[in-house]
Amino acid sequence: MIIEKIKFPDNTFWKGGVEIIRFLQDKKHQAYFVGGCVRDIILGLQPEDLDIVTSCRPKESLRYFPTADKIGLKFGVLGIEKDGYEYQLATFRRDDPQSDGRRPNRIFFANLEDDALRRDFTINAVYLDPVKPEFIDPLYGIEDLRKGILKVIGIPMKRFQEDHLRLLRAVRFAVRFNLKIEEASLKAIRDCAGLAADLSPDRIRDEISRSFKEGNVFETISTLKKTALLESIFPELKGIHFDIQRVNPLENDPDIEIRGWIELFKPLYYQTNPAEVEKALFRLNFSRRNRKKILTGIAG
Repeated sequence: MIIEKIKFPDNTFWKGGVEIIRFLQDKKHQAYFVGGCVRDIILGLQPEDLDIVTSCRPKESLRYFPTADKIGLKFGVLGIEKDGYEYQLATFRRDDPQSDGRRPNRIFFANLEDDALRRDFTINAVYLDPVKPEFIDPLYGIEDLRKGILKVIGIPMKRFQEDHLRLLRAVRFAVRFNLKIEEASLKAIRDCAGLAADLSPDRIRDEISRSFKEGNVFETISTLKKTALLESIFPELKGIHFDIQRVNPLENDPDIEIRGWIELFKPLYYQTNPAEVEKALFRLNFSRRNRKKILTGIAG
């Protein structure tokens, strides 16, 4: 798909990524931006991260970029620093469907089509060649963005079983970009909601905090409830009544993440024992400072 009215960033970070892609293409490799940065550009947003994917195998990439960070080498991923900025460079791959609920046990180097099929949602499987410039959109992610739909790639239940964090990422993307979760994907989230309880408390806390920050409090709580994830990840809230309509979105609140947790746990505080809230905050590994802010905010 040829780009028509897309505005590219005009900063050193972006230009450095383009230089890496151009270099790899000059070496006769395929190379593209992919994932969230492409999605954000399509939506007219400034990308915070620039992920690059290539047909170049890691060993050859290391010859080109000998100082690259090799911490992700097991998964075909290198970290490249250029002009003070960091870029992730990954080789096209497909994943072993067997995983620990977070990462595949093995990977296999592959082509662009296979690489797209291993990704989570269609909106994150759009590739951008900034040199031509041109989009490659094998799974119609751009169309889903235009329709306002969040759709899982492949068989939704299997994809959530592979990586349990995708359950919370679905909520965050739906809330952040005002997307409707496609019916088959929504049913799979509900059916797999129990898997989210296996995630580490820190991951749960951070992902929900990002939903509060990137979207809003009302939509985050409402979507967690609609997807059956609320009681799965917060068993303390089982049977708690939420008057969702009265939750203030508070989009312009500078402390929106804390406000989100206040609104989430306020019904627990007043409908059961206030000590249950503090137990939940301990379980989620909140800092002492943030526990105090949340409890003070709830008590009014």
